[in-house]
Amino acid sequence: LGVGAGNTSTAVLKNEFKKMMRDTRAENAKALRAEQAERRKLEDELRALKKAQGPGKSSLSQSTLGS
Repeated sequence: LGVGAGNTSTAVLKNEFKKMMRDTRAENAKALRAEQAERRKLEDELRALKKAQGPGKSSLSQSTLGS
């Protein structure tokens, strides 16, 4: 292999790596958005349940709601 061939294969590997990282970031961002949407939905549902329960002591403890 000459120096030129080595540079070419390095460039190809670099471009493949960049594409792989772009794809991975896009997949992770999509998964994060889905998780955030699910969390918002569950939080809205929880708020609705608490509101429907009315005033008084909640049967859900704060430790259950952590994180």
